[in-house]
Amino acid sequence: MRPAPVVITTPATVSFPPPVSATIVQIKHSWAALWQTSPDLIETSLSIESAGQGLSRLQFHRTYGSAKDTHEADFAIRVSNPHISDWWVRVRALTPGAADLETVWLGRISSDATELHAAPTIPAGVQTWTAFGPAQLLRKRYIGRSFFENFLEEDEQEINWIPPLNDPGGSEVGNRSDGTFSIPAYPSPLDVFVYGGDNLWTYGDYLEYIIAKFLDESFTNGPAWRLGGQVDALFDMATPIRWGTTQTAHQMIRKLVPLDRGLDFTVRVLPSRTPSQGPDIPEEGFEIFVYPVSAVGQVFAGFSLPANNSIVTLDAGTSADLHPSPRVVIDHDRTYKRIRVLGKRIIVCCSLWGAWAPAKAASPIR
Repeated sequence: MRPAPVVITTPATVSFPPPVSATIVQIKHSWAALWQTSPDLIETSLSIESAGQGLSRLQFHRTYGSAKDTHEADFAIRVSNPHISDWWVRVRALTPGAADLETVWLGRISSDATELHAAPTIPAGVQTWTAFGPAQLLRKRYIGRSFFENFLEEDEQEINWIPPLNDPGGSEVGNRSDGTFSIPAYPSPLDVFVYGGDNLWTYGDYLEYIIAKFLDESFTNGPAWRLGGQVDALFDMATPIRWGTTQTAHQMIRKLVPLDRGLDFTVRVLPSRTPSQGPDIPEEGFEIFVYPVSAVGQVFAGFSLPANNSIVTLDAGTSADLHPSPRVVIDHDRTYKRIRVLGKRIIVCCSLWGAWAPAKAASPIR
């Protein structure tokens, strides 16, 4: 599912979300490894949420002991599998119109719970794993340092604190470098600005800096991180931001993609660059995908916010997911006939001497 405004109509010609076939769960121990298909891993529940609002979650389970799945003819002895916590996991399914299986969920295993069953001879039970989507990686990546332009060596240097983004005093002076620095990445380096100089940071510049310096791991066989979506509005924003001593990458991105300005973000999977090598080839990485929350474009105070171009239609007449029926409430509790805007309280300075104030200024009051 793609994050977008939702238009609820009835009837609809195409159902959303589209139906999918039975899912296949695959796991791997590291990002660069090939995916392994385990038919005995069964999806229990799955959710996909916008990264700015919540966490995508997956639960899947496996029965061990003397067990038989629906696709198996006979019972078999399975042992417990306790060694897949912190592994990567993805769910694939066949969707309408697709020629092959598509990845519908990808994330990392976070916890393992085991329900023990009484068995006379062999250990038996049900193992259940919980995994979270890639937004959880942003919530666990803490940032408490920054990179400055080194004018003497024409290089960059690292410091263990984070200056504010631009001057919070309102002087309209920035602290961004003049030129960009090349950061190693696969398949090509990322060119980003760092601190130094007096140029204004835009939110788009700073987001690219965070991705390149603190998130991207493509150069070390980890997942790549990129910026995508409707990002043009971010390069028009330069309001100063004070950072804390340390904060997560998710907290910083949430400030750089401000919901109160009509923007939100999600994390999408970047497909493999070499899909012809087989379906088990690892994906390239993740994309921080920025999108407007409004289905209608807006222009105010010289600032333009485009419309969200990913609109879906839900069939309120036939979709079981929409029951009970939506309620439309018109509330006048916060409506007013007139709004008065008041400035600071006026302070008037007076003298008890009136017209004789200049002559009596040195005389004490008796």
